[in-house]
Amino acid sequence: MIALWVAACSLLSWCSSLSGVQGIGVNYGMMGSNLPSPDKVVALYKANNITDVRIFHPDTNVLEALRGSGLGVVLGTLNSDLAPLASDASYAASWVQSYVQPFAGAVSFRYINAGNEVIPGESAALVLPAMQNLEAALRAAGLSVPVTTAMATSVLGYGASVENAAAYINNLVRHVGRGTPRRPGKAVETYIFAMFNENQKPEGVEQYFGMFQPDMSQVYPVDFSASS
Repeated sequence: MIALWVAACSLLSWCSSLSGVQGIGVNYGMMGSNLPSPDKVVALYKANNITDVRIFHPDTNVLEALRGSGLGVVLGTLNSDLAPLASDASYAASWVQSYVQPFAGAVSFRYINAGNEVIPGESAALVLPAMQNLEAALRAAGLSVPVTTAMATSVLGYGASVENAAAYINNLVRHVGRGTPRRPGKAVETYIFAMFNENQKPEGVEQYFGMFQPDMSQVYPVDFSASS
């Protein structure tokens, strides 16, 4: 089942899903000149018991690598695509035909994410019509689409303290696996930012938010099995 998901920001995102919680996800950013190939990335997710992945824009090489992986996938749209997606239903239909339909039988899409870090902002007004056109395109393609929205966001970067980041993320994984005081025992779907350090990001701490180096060595250990 595919849902249409609009995220106001990309960092650490919680969302509720009508299709149930699969586990803890990690954002897979690709702004690095030295990142491993997509097939190696998928294998790294699975080896670390990470059940869900969020990608910020459609990349057919990544989608091919995800075929048959069993990973739940949140697929994003480029912010530059929001305007044509919002104004042109045929553009939305073409987007779905290019990036969703060819993979729908083999990739476990969970959400389509319209835009990234655009609310609030000049592009915020484009999000709803883009959602509506994408939803119509998905329905026309015969895909069931419950609509959800991002509920909360947070930021994590290890900066100078790897130990603090390790403690924070490991405690988070354990906590969301148990649910909340209002919904005990019901895991909170969570996407952690981010899988890799990315050297092509602007100067600053966001280059160093990764749990793994590009050579796939750990920056700090996270026990994702603790969420189950």
